[in-house]
This record gives sequence, C-alpha cells and structure tokens, in this order.
Amino acid sequence: MQCSIMMNSDLTTETVLRRIMDEAKQLVGAEVASVFLVDNKTSELYSHVNSTGKEIRIPMSAGIAGLVATSGAPVLIPEAYKDSRFNKSVDLKTGFQTRNILCVPIKTRSGFVLGVAQLINKGEGGVISGSGNRNRPRTGTEGDGADGTDGPDGTASGDGAEGLVTFTGDDQRFLEVFASQVSQGH
Repeated sequence: MQCSIMMNSDLTTETVLRRIMDEAKQLVGAEVASVFLVDNKTSELYSHVNSTGKEIRIPMSAGIAGLVATSGAPVLIPEAYKDSRFNKSVDLKTGFQTRNILCVPIKTRSGFVLGVAQLINKGEGGVISGSGNRNRPRTGTEGDGADGTDGPDGTASGDGAEGLVTFTGDDQRFLEVFASQVSQGH
C-alpha cells in the first residue's frame, strides 16, 4: 500500500524507486537492493538506485541483470561466482562481493521491460521467508534446479556451501509484486 501512495505522490522517479527498493531489501532481508533501467539508445542498463551512490552502467548483454532485462524472466542465483552468467565486473569496480542474487523484470502492463529490480546477498533477517534457507545436501527428491533452485522450498544443492543463506521462491514472488508496483506509474 505504501508503494501505491508513493507512486501517486509528487516524488521523483529515483526517490520512489529508492524507497520501494529499500523497503523490499528490509522485508526480504537482503544486503543490497538496486534498480537498473533500460537505456535503449546505448543498449545498456543504468542504475542510480544502488549501494554505491553513483551511476552504474552495464551492457544489456552482461550479467544477470542483462539476462533478466533481455529475457523478461526472473532469475534466482544461489551462488553468484559459480554461475557463468554472473558478471563480476561490477564487483571488481565497487569492491563488493556478491554471494547470491534475486533479479526480476520491471514491466509495463503490455509486457515491455523498463528495467530490473535486484536484491543481492540474502541475510539472516527479513520477514518474507523467515531467516532464509540454507544450502543443504541433495537427497535426490528435489527438483532439477532449472529455475536456480533445487528444492520446492527454494534451497540450493549442497556443493560445499553449507550454511549459505539464499533467496527463496517466496522472496522472488514478493519482489515481483514490488516490481509490478514500480511499473504502475508507466
């Protein structure tokens, strides 16, 4: 509800995006929240809503944000550095270390992708999925991992990262609702 009130107020787009993503970050228990918008002129994604306080630009063809922007489909990555789609260049520029990523498209009602909303590094806090899920060994009864998760509860397989807290399917659905609120103004 607070998101809808903000969208109908006289705040700048950047201020609204920052407030919405700060709220999403808090509720999900993420370390970092960012929004990348599509720049069709340069075929890049750019962000002013991020942890650096500076503009970040990346090619539309790069990384998880680029994948989500071009495909229009959400992506949940339990271990960023083990995923070949992850673009390490932003971490190298900022000195930040990404552990896991949840990224969803921001679309207009007609399905046009305006940008992406991204949460990074699920922590112990958050009210959406409790304290998050920890990686655990696969028992053979979970899913196939095609959606970035192995089990029905959103946990990743246990391949040496025991104890890593990861985003869940509930977190993803929640961020998709937030992203749909962002696009209501367009």
